[in-house]
Amino acid sequence: AQVLATGLAFRAAARGSELGGAWVASAAGVAVDLLSYFLRPNGAFFFGFTFNQFLLGFLYGLWFYKRRPHPALAVGACLTVTVLINFFLTPLWLHMMYGQAFVIFSTVKIVKNVIKLPIDAALLYASLRLAERAGRRAAA
Repeated sequence: AQVLATGLAFRAAARGSELGGAWVASAAGVAVDLLSYFLRPNGAFFFGFTFNQFLLGFLYGLWFYKRRPHPALAVGACLTVTVLINFFLTPLWLHMMYGQAFVIFSTVKIVKNVIKLPIDAALLYASLRLAERAGRRAAA
């Protein structure tokens, strides 16, 4: 499971954590990961990637629960996920699965994440703002 993908999944996780908090978002992340594996398995199941989804929901819950969207929150959340999950946990899981050298920082990985970070943060902030506006409109 790609944890921080420029797609709908990480933005949905952030919105869910904004509404339900860290534990609800964590449980949802685990459920979605397990469901997606059983619906369309892609290789062997490995619990580490499910833990990544749990941690993703938990981190977003810490950053966004009961807070109005703000660009600094989006950058902080994306940076936290990039460092903890993309730079540390995912390489650890790949090392455990395939025995590859445990490389936390490679030039390609750093460049990719440096490019993706502002894009992901901007998309995250924009989607949370749109969801907030839609929620206010629906409540009115």
